[in-house]
Amino acid sequence: LSGRELKALQEEVCRVYIKEELYRYLLKLVTATREHPYIRRGASPRATIALVKMARACAWIAGRDYVIPSDISRQFPYVIGHRILLKPQTAAEGISREEILKEILAQVRKPSMGDGKK
Repeated sequence: LSGRELKALQEEVCRVYIKEELYRYLLKLVTATREHPYIRRGASPRATIALVKMARACAWIAGRDYVIPSDISRQFPYVIGHRILLKPQTAAEGISREEILKEILAQVRKPSMGDGKK
C-alpha cells in the first residue's frame, strides 16, 4: 500500500456519514465516563474524536458509508478503556474497567436506528 493509497483510504473513511443523533449518543457515552462514581478522570475531547474516527472506520470496513449505533458501542470499550483513570477504591472493590464500561453502555440508551438494536 503506497502512501497515496493510504491517504485516499483515510479520506474515504472521513466521508462516512454520522447522523446528529449518533453524535449525541457518542457524547452521552463519553459524558458518562466523566460522571461515573468509580472513574477519577473520564474520557477527554481527544478520546471523543478517536471514537468518532473508529466508528467511521468500523462502518467503512463493514461496507457502509454511514455509521450505525453498534459501530459506536462496539468500539467504545477499545477506544475509551485505556483513556480513563479509575479511582483507587475501584480496584479495592474488585471492579474492573471492563465492567464499568459495560455498565455505561447498558445505561446509555442506544438510538434505535440502522441496526435494529436499542
